[in-house]
Amino acid sequence: MSESDDKDLADRKARWWNDRAHRVGTEIVRNRVNGLFGVLSLSADPVQPVMWAHYADNFRGFLLGLDTGHEWFYGEEPGGEVTHGLYRVQYAIDRPTVFVGPDGVTYPDDLLDPTLLRKSKSWEFEQEWRCIELRARALDAGECEGVSDLFPFPEDLVREVVLGPHIEPETRAIISDTLSEGAFPRARLREIRMHTETFSLGIADVLPDT
Repeated sequence: MSESDDKDLADRKARWWNDRAHRVGTEIVRNRVNGLFGVLSLSADPVQPVMWAHYADNFRGFLLGLDTGHEWFYGEEPGGEVTHGLYRVQYAIDRPTVFVGPDGVTYPDDLLDPTLLRKSKSWEFEQEWRCIELRARALDAGECEGVSDLFPFPEDLVREVVLGPHIEPETRAIISDTLSEGAFPRARLREIRMHTETFSLGIADVLPDT
């Protein structure tokens, strides 16, 4: 075997090893992130038609408008530890690089930006922000009818409930009655309006008798 053949074999082995290390490392990081964190995905654009189509059952759902200046997002525990975080998602062309040590150990500070706050530029229209919390602080599933990874939040965090234009009358009535009974005391009941001359959306208050 010639020297060039040896170099070619060594290069192919190195590429194979790098690819395998990348895939194994990615799996390690993914499992660790999923085990550590819960994520609440929010959007800065309440009138994005694609978002309503994809995430609100083709305009049949509703959205909750949250007060992002509320102390719940930035509160501290007695020891000074931040209880929640609100971060803007960064959109990029290239995938982020995460370095994993030989023992497979990574730490939250190393994981946050590349694993939880980066997405492809194809999703830039979402204008996403993420509230990140440790899953260890979630409510016990036994208290939530078997549903896991739920977190409590104060009722005054909700500033508006916006109904989709194709929402079912029964769902609309339930939401209206719930607000009338005092739930989410700061929330206004609003609805999406489709403009007649353009494809854009708007938001208007729901009149008392509608």
